[in-house]
Amino acid sequence: MKIFNEIAEFGKKLASQENMDNTLFLIGEAAKRFSDAERCSIFIVDNESNMLWTKLNNGIGRIVIGLDSGIVGDTYTKQEGQIVNNPYEDARFLPNIDKKSGFITKTCLQFPSLTQNAK
Repeated sequence: MKIFNEIAEFGKKLASQENMDNTLFLIGEAAKRFSDAERCSIFIVDNESNMLWTKLNNGIGRIVIGLDSGIVGDTYTKQEGQIVNNPYEDARFLPNIDKKSGFITKTCLQFPSLTQNAK
C-alpha cells in the first residue's frame, strides 16, 4: 500500500509543476526511487541535428550522442524499453561516459518517452 501512496504523492507533485526543468527533475527522482537506481538520465531528441542530449543526468555534464549511438539510441530507434543487466558486455554500451565520471554502470533500464516531438 505504501507504494501506491508514493505514486499518488508523485502524481500530485507532478501535476502542480509549471516548469519543465522541475518536472524532469521530479520524474528523474521518482524513477530512481521506484526502481532503486543510483542514477537517472533523461535524454531529449534533437531531430534537426540527429542527436540525443541529456536534459537531466546525475554525475557528469551534458551527454550528447547520435540518435543511433549506444543503448539509448537503440531504445529511441526501436521505440521499446530495454533492460541490459551487463552493459559492459553489450556492444552498444558507451563505456567512455563511465570513464569520464568514474561511475560503473551495472544495469541499464531504458524506455522511450510517450512524446517524440520534444525539443
